[in-house]
Formats: sequence, C-alpha cells, structure tokens
Amino acid sequence: MIYKPFSTIKSEYPKKSLRVLGIFISLLLTLFFSEVCLANEANKTYEINLEKWKIDADPINNAVGITNALNWAAEEGYSTIKFPAKEYLIDENSCVEIKDMSNVTIDLNGATLKLNPNALLKSKIIHMQRCVNVNLINGTIAGDINEHDYSNPTTTEGNIGLLIDEGVLNCNFQGLTIRDSTGWGVTTGKGKEFHQSRSGTEISKNNLESGSYDAATGDKVVDDKKIRTIQPLNVQDFKTVFDGDYFIFAYDFGYMNNPHLSTREFTALFYDENGKFMEAAKDQLMYKKTAIPAGAAKAHFVIHQPNLPTSGDGDFNGAVAFLTYYEQPTGLVFEDCTFDNNKSLGMAICGGESFKIRNNTFTNTGTLSPAHAIDIEDGWEFTNDIEISNNVFNNNIGDLVVCAGDNIVVRNNEFAGNVNINDRTTRYALENNTFHPNSRPGVLGLSFEYRTDTSIQGNTYYNRNVSVKNLGGKSVIPSMGTELTWKNETFINSSILSMSNVVELRESEFKIEDGFTGSVWLAGRIRESNFNIGPSVLRGAQIYDSTMTLSGNANCQEHINPSDNIEDRNVGFYGTTIKNGGIATINNESLTIKDCILQDTAVITATWGGKVDVLLENNQFEQSQATDKAPIQLSAGRIKTFEFFGNKVINESKKPVFHLYDTVY
Repeated sequence: MIYKPFSTIKSEYPKKSLRVLGIFISLLLTLFFSEVCLANEANKTYEINLEKWKIDADPINNAVGITNALNWAAEEGYSTIKFPAKEYLIDENSCVEIKDMSNVTIDLNGATLKLNPNALLKSKIIHMQRCVNVNLINGTIAGDINEHDYSNPTTTEGNIGLLIDEGVLNCNFQGLTIRDSTGWGVTTGKGKEFHQSRSGTEISKNNLESGSYDAATGDKVVDDKKIRTIQPLNVQDFKTVFDGDYFIFAYDFGYMNNPHLSTREFTALFYDENGKFMEAAKDQLMYKKTAIPAGAAKAHFVIHQPNLPTSGDGDFNGAVAFLTYYEQPTGLVFEDCTFDNNKSLGMAICGGESFKIRNNTFTNTGTLSPAHAIDIEDGWEFTNDIEISNNVFNNNIGDLVVCAGDNIVVRNNEFAGNVNINDRTTRYALENNTFHPNSRPGVLGLSFEYRTDTSIQGNTYYNRNVSVKNLGGKSVIPSMGTELTWKNETFINSSILSMSNVVELRESEFKIEDGFTGSVWLAGRIRESNFNIGPSVLRGAQIYDSTMTLSGNANCQEHINPSDNIEDRNVGFYGTTIKNGGIATINNESLTIKDCILQDTAVITATWGGKVDVLLENNQFEQSQATDKAPIQLSAGRIKTFEFFGNKVINESKKPVFHLYDTVY
C-alpha cells in the first residue's frame, strides 16, 4: 500500500465516491430494465398474421398455415398466441397440429375452427402431442354434422374434434365450445406405447414360482402367500432407449382386466448391472406407474397372490403381464367448456390420469352409439384419478358411462340422462349429484355396480329407476376393500329396481311429489330411512328401523336374478313404524313383520297372490276410530303358515282384529 497524506486522500475522495456511485446506479438500472425486458419477453403475445402464414378461405392452407404459425410463435418464445376472431375451415384430410411445445397459451379469441364438410369416416380438427403446460382457450371447435355426406352407411364415430395424444401433460382447456362432431367431440388416448418388441418384457407364467424376496435385502424368502419371478427382467431400456423414468406392469391387450392374475398388487425389487440389490418398491399397482431408481438395470417381481397362474398369453411365452411404457395424457383440466350436439360422444376418455372435468355443460349428445356425453371406456384400467364435478348435463341420451378405471370421482353434477358405472371401476365416489328427469324417451335408468370400496351418498333422484349391484366379480386387491357406503340419498318419485343381496342403503328418504300416480318400487335392504309414498312394490325388500307412511298398498314380491347376485324370496319389516296403508302379499314366499308399530295399517294376504308363510312377532297394532280396515286380513286359501305371537293390538275401530275371507277359494 502506498502512503499518501490525509489532505491528498480527502481531495480525491469525492471523485472516487461519485465514480463508485455512478457505477452502482448504472448496475441497478441495468438490472431493473433487464428484469422488465425479461418480464415482457415472458409475457409477450403474438397475434397470428393471416397473410404471412397464408391462412385464407382454403381449408388446406388453413390447416398448414395455422400449424406453422403456432410452431413458429412457440419456438420464438411467445407466451400467448392469439387468433384473429373469425371462422377457419380446416381440411378434413389433415388437421391443426399442436405438438412439441410448452408454457404457451393458445387463445382462439372467439375464433371457430370448423371442419370442411366431407364424407370421411375418420378425421380430426386438432391433434395435440407432447405438450406441457399448454392452455387452449376461448373459441369453438366445430364439426360438420349438418353438412356431412352420410352416403357411406358405416359409422362416423371416428371423426374427432380434438384428439389429445401422447405426452400431453398439465394442459388446460377453458372456455371452449366443442360442437357438431359426427363422432366424438374430444378424445384422450392412453398415449403412444414405447416398445421395440414384446420379447423380453413379458412376465411369463413359466418364470414364476412360489415365494417372495426380502424387501430389505433382495434375497429369496419362503412365502406361501405370494409368487415371485425366477429370472429378473431388464428395466434399463426404459431409461436408455425410451428416456423414461418409470414402467407400467400390466396386461394391456384387448379388453385388459388382468385376466391371468387374481390380484393387481405387486412389489418390484431393483438391482444394478452387477446384480447388487438397490431397493424395493412395495405395494405397487398394475396399470399404474412404477418409478425406476437411477442405476437400476434389472428387477425381480413379487405378485401378491398365493396361487401360480394356470393361464397366460400363448402368443408371448405364457405372459401374464408385461412391462410397458405409455406416455399417457396426465394432469388435464377441462373447465367452463360447452359440449353440444356431438353425434356419438361429447368426450371419450380412452386413457390418461389425473384429469379434472369441471363446470362444463354437455347437451344434445347422441344419436350414434355409444351416445353419451362422457364415455370412460377404451383405455380400461389405464384410466385413473378422474374428477367429474359441477357439470350440467341436459338432453343427452346418455350422460355418463364408466366401464373401468380407478378412483373416479363424480360429484356435484346435474344429470338428466342415463348414468352407468361398471364393476371394473374401482374405488369410485358418486356424491351430491342431482339426477333430473329427462323428456327423451327411455331415459330413466341408473345402474351402479361395484366390487371395491365405493361411496354413493348425498344424491337426489327425480323420477328415476336406480339399480346397485355387486356382481361378485373377481377380487382386485385387499387394500381396495369391498365395502359400499350408500347413504343420505333422496328419492323423489323414484324407485330402487334392483339391489344385490350384499348391498345396503341407509339414512335416506323416499317421497312422492307433483301428483305422482305411479308405483314406487323398492328392493334390497334399507335401514334407518323415511318413506312417504303411495302405491308401491316391494321386490324382496327388507326394511329396518325406518318410518313408512303409505297412501295405498305395498305389494310384496320375491326378487330372483342369479346373474345379478340377487335371491330375495322374503319381504320383511323390522323395528319399523308403518302408517296408513296395507302390506299385501302377492308373489313372495314369506312375509316377516317383527318389532314394528303398525298404525291404521293392514297386513293382507291377497286372494290373487301366491301361497305364503306369514310371521307377525312382537308388534303393536294401533287401529284408530277413523280407520276402515281390519289390521289382519287373511285369505285362507293363500296361507301356508301363519304365526302370530307376542303382539299387542289396540283397536279403537269398528273392524275386527282378524278378517278371514275367501276360505274356500
């Protein structure tokens, strides 16, 4: 350091201070304007130049020009791409391609992409592939339903408005109108399958033996409740060839449904290229992703079932499952959209996971099979974690059909068409929906099947027929359970037509309104509920701890349907208060009334009914002065056995307690 007199330093100090201050301010300004510029770059909008991209009245030019404009703007880093608001005809032999882009909002800005009228059986207007965080908003995708040439009698189901394919992740679709498709409005696939060959990816029944592997060491252990692979499988290709970090353990041919195994649960044990154990992924599920740890080369599998499979795919060395890899559409949100006048389906969910379908309107769907607003079908077990909430459905032949999938949540919707959920749908919830009547012919039925833990509660039904069934299908896995929670339902002018023996409804209300004159049908076990109904038919119904007010007879029938796991020959009331009507045996094997209070109510064995066993035990019969009927009315020719004990009769009427008639019938 060079010494200088203090006076010299003092005289130089202001100059240096100013220079330092200037540099500091300059840096601040540079940083500020850099941030502003970066912010502007990150939020800049490109409005498509129609002339530049040769977008005009020619449908071929439009498909190509719009695709090129979108690709260019995305590559240039625009965060929003905006359409001039007009109608664009799209060539039926090509489409608008939205692919290989991320973090972009495509704002149709009120524009309509309309399919050029044609006679084709397969077409698409927009095709999305390999997009991440892309938003498609504020416009219309329209088919040619009114102008289409239908001279070819084959189905037009293959014409699609918006096809969402492999690698589409975390994308939003908002404020769209999807209408007038001769096939499907929107469809999602299960994504492109990445396989060079099936060879080497199969879990063959010939490569399985009884036993397990220790999840801490990777060593073989004795276990008569599980089966394991004998030779490990290569998992390295999923990293090196497909650049993926997961595989899916599944039987993915045909209608899937895991035909060769009795469980979907397994454990994967990973080893490096030298065979050294790395880690275990426990309690994995077939048809869902299993992560591959870095450095893993091979894997053994433990399948959580005791028995060795007896069948396998004969074309693939007796395969019971495969290791496969799909880039499934994932994390999609459809919100505030309108699906209208689509000929076959409004939305076809043929695969994918973690979807939210909310606050949309589905109308006027279906003159062509499958004829539903939403159909969850062709992806089968590859369709998982779907939320359908706060949507409005109106004037569709069918509103919703779910053929398979796991964790499907249907909540707070307004339905007016058929809703059917198949028993391959696991762990679903149907909650707080309203099922309105529909003027379209044949729209009454609601069918809900289940075989795993399922929640059906808080729904309201108007003029609907409901069936809930457990068909005794094959087990899935113990952790999915087998229990149905069915409670807090409201049935207005509505019936339960069918209920499997193991099903039970609780804490619900049945009533009639608006001058309803039809019969209410009841089936199965119903507990802790309230009934205020007119004439009714009890199909093998068992009523527990409830209150039933009748304005007519409840006619009793048996209910036998082995294919639906139903065999109810008896009608019974237990701990129930019954008021102001009649319980009449018509075609049931037996009638049991036990621990009940019957107020101005008659038990009737009808002359035209079948022979019946009647048990009346520990009841209280209360007949007021106003009643005009005897509490016990027996057609002697219709009685097989009659037991009456422990009952109390309070009879203030002018009628006898027992009225025997038609004794020689």
